Amino acid sequence: MSRLSHRTFWLVGLAGALGASGCGESGHPAFTVGWDTVFVNSNTKVSCQNAGTPTVELTMTNLSNHQKYVDKFNCEANGGESEALPGGRYTVRIGLLNKDGVEVSNQEGEFNLVRGGLTDLGVIVFEIQSFQISWTLARGPMSLRCQDVDATTVNLVTRLNSEPEVAYSFPCGAGTGFTPAILIGTYSVKPQLVGGGGAVIREFDPMTVPVNDSERAVLPSVVFDVQ
Repeated sequence: MSRLSHRTFWLVGLAGALGASGCGESGHPAFTVGWDTVFVNSNTKVSCQNAGTPTVELTMTNLSNHQKYVDKFNCEANGGESEALPGGRYTVRIGLLNKDGVEVSNQEGEFNLVRGGLTDLGVIVFEIQSFQISWTLARGPMSLRCQDVDATTVNLVTRLNSEPEVAYSFPCGAGTGFTPAILIGTYSVKPQLVGGGGAVIREFDPMTVPVNDSERAVLPSVVFDVQ
């Protein structure tokens, strides 16, 4: 299975099935496409900024001569038009990229590019996978506020397989938070309660969390017991 954290959908009305096309008013042949981003297995929208996915990449390969063309768009534009291309049949891949240029969701199909007009690929929906975490503070049976123990931040330290650790930070007082888009796979996850100056007040042993593309990666609620 792909490591991409996605189930990406072409919306109904994509100009029919794969391979169909629709003409627009244009003096040159080009592809147009729109997109939206939601949390996995839901209709809950998430902004490109909160998903940590600033770029959408459109890769078009002419099947007659295998010439490849690549256009990149600002994700927040929610749509774009490719460069002018020779007419013909293309493999088209649209990918959602994180800030490091890693593809976190994609869709691919074959389309005929209308000569002398626009071929509308319609609107696709990128499904975003991310960790969601919530937390409380306590001292025995007594609830605590972050300021009671000078806690400023909750960190979620993650590692995908043998790759380098990635830490996500949230304001302690928020009580909940979610990460930018992540890839699917098996993670080691460690919550930390952090005070001023970066000192770790309380942390948990790493737990293994499998992440798939069919349900949101919601972590068990964390209770930081501060003595």
